[in-house]
Amino acid sequence: MKKNKSLSAVIDLGSSGIRLLIAEKRATKWKALETLERKTTLGRDVFITEEISEESFQQVIEILRLFREYIESWGIAASRTRCIATSAVREAHNRDMFIERVELQTGFAFKVLEAMEANLLTYRSVDHALRGHLRIKRSNALIVETSGGGTNVLMLNKGLMVGAHSLNLGSIRFEKELKSGLGTSDYLQKLLDQKTLVATRQFEMEFPLKRVRYFVALGSDIRRVAGQIGEKNKGYYLIEKEAFVQLLEKISGMESVEVASEYGVPFSESGAFFATLQIYGAFFKQCSAMNLIVPKVSIREGVLQSTKRTSTLASLEDEIAGACYSLAAKFGVDKKHSDNVAFNALKIFDALAKIGNFDKDHKIYLRSAAVLMDIGLFLHHRHSQRHGLYLIRNSEIFGLNELDRIIVGLIVRYHGKTRPKHTHSEFSSLRRDDRLTVFKLSAILRVARALDIRLVQRLKVESVQQDANRLQLNMNIANISPLEVGSLQDASEIFQDVFGLKIEFAERS
Repeated sequence: MKKNKSLSAVIDLGSSGIRLLIAEKRATKWKALETLERKTTLGRDVFITEEISEESFQQVIEILRLFREYIESWGIAASRTRCIATSAVREAHNRDMFIERVELQTGFAFKVLEAMEANLLTYRSVDHALRGHLRIKRSNALIVETSGGGTNVLMLNKGLMVGAHSLNLGSIRFEKELKSGLGTSDYLQKLLDQKTLVATRQFEMEFPLKRVRYFVALGSDIRRVAGQIGEKNKGYYLIEKEAFVQLLEKISGMESVEVASEYGVPFSESGAFFATLQIYGAFFKQCSAMNLIVPKVSIREGVLQSTKRTSTLASLEDEIAGACYSLAAKFGVDKKHSDNVAFNALKIFDALAKIGNFDKDHKIYLRSAAVLMDIGLFLHHRHSQRHGLYLIRNSEIFGLNELDRIIVGLIVRYHGKTRPKHTHSEFSSLRRDDRLTVFKLSAILRVARALDIRLVQRLKVESVQQDANRLQLNMNIANISPLEVGSLQDASEIFQDVFGLKIEFAERS
């Protein structure tokens, strides 16, 4: 069969089912043509036993073989089929063997998404669905996606990303706890209230939920409800707050067979359906938003919208910066100091763009490191750069995956006295190109930090001149002190080792 190059397929291996999306590229937009879903017991295996059983494996193989036949019937090439796996596979102890066996028996190579990668794809799908309809990217908004495996929460303050969290609040996860309790709706409500209270207290440190104007909810269960009680708009449904609260009260008094009949869910999943809606309600009730917005999209549309990794960071520059500033504020970083260092670092970076062989991702790494360079001081002044690496690597920073966070963390670690060493495990585990990136960007950050070693923001690089052997920083040198001169000399030695250029400074013209 002749392959259709305008069509693509996405397979999403989730906690409660496997979903297939067939879509067509029309100009700059994707049009969903067909969706398929088959239920699995994957999540129940992993969240209770921490492993994928042989029974679930065979179930997955059977479904994927069916999907392969369906994809081929559309004339979609294997290269245009993208496969992702989320929390259930990610948390399984035997995930590597599972992924290997799936590829051997079906030909599908699944990418296991980090929680932050899943958040990024969710954000892309929402942005695509609501662009031009609602001013989400300029307002205070909460984006919540709940599934069997967990809940992802994205927080936007005036359009800037200030928080991204992945919580173990999922309907399948609750089954084990419900069985240990009374199993009633009252018990479920108390359990949810306790768990969401802990989560929202953490959120309040980043952004007060009472200021949320738009509440956006994603997921198959909420879309099912929105189709019945929501107002239909182009690209999304709108549910009034009062109507949603009344719905929750109504379902809490219904028997499982009634829920299954009225809302079209399997009888065995009626409890999970109710738990999912209660999770949305627990967050929605704490926001000032008067409507619940349900986009007609899923993470699968986000996969279609995603581009190559080299351009992904650049397309999220403002969102990543907002997330870094939010994290820095949480740990008490001096924003005026970090802004001054970032400004000077980026001036030097731009002047070195050609000889440094830099791209847009490198610029985002440097800016992120400048914003977060003093984060480790929160733990202790001694070894603060090492503490900074630890905090950055283990924090959720929207738009930055684990490798990105390691690179940014290493730039922070090496912008002080310590030089990169191959005996350092995080550094030695990087590819050669990434190690060179750390060398170069940490050298630039050292110089920029030396210019504000007194934390007074008196020195600002106005322009940079470069010749074969030197890099001249033009600024108001009347403000320079002996402390900064000495600090610059130390930083310049390492800079010269990396770039072969001697740092000099001159009065601005």
